[in-house]
Amino acid sequence: MLHETSAHAELRTLSRLEQLVADTISVLAWRVKYAPVAPEDLDRVVEFSLRAWRPVFDSFRAVLSDAVYTRVYPDWLHTQAAAVMSVCLDQDMDVFVAEDAGKVVGYVAVTFDQDPPRGEIYMIAVDPDFQRRGDATSSFQ
Repeated sequence: MLHETSAHAELRTLSRLEQLVADTISVLAWRVKYAPVAPEDLDRVVEFSLRAWRPVFDSFRAVLSDAVYTRVYPDWLHTQAAAVMSVCLDQDMDVFVAEDAGKVVGYVAVTFDQDPPRGEIYMIAVDPDFQRRGDATSSFQ
C-alpha cells in the first residue's frame, strides 16, 4: 500500500510540473517575438528570473535542511544570475522573448539539433507578476 501511495504522489508531482510548463509556455506564446534578449533588457530578465525561481530554491531549503542546502547552494542568487546572463549572451542559444506592452516579461532559451531534428528547452522563466493571469489562455480561445 505504501508503494501505491508513493506512486500516486509522484504522478501528482509530475502533473503539477507538466501544468507549470504548460502555463509557462502558454504565457510565452501570448505575445512572443523571436529575438535575442536586448542588452538593455538583461538586468530585468535576470531580476524576474530570480524572483520566479525563488520558490523553487526555498523548497529545496525546506527539503534539504539549512545545513545541506547551504553546502549545495551556497549562493544560488549569484550562481543563477550568472547562468541567466550567460545563456542570454550565448550565440548557440535561440532565445524567445515574451513581451507585454513592450516590456520583457518572460523568455525561453532553446537549442536545436539537426540530426536527428529535435529541440531542448534549456532555461525558461516568466515574471511572477505575469504568471497565472489567464491572458494567454483567453487569447487563444
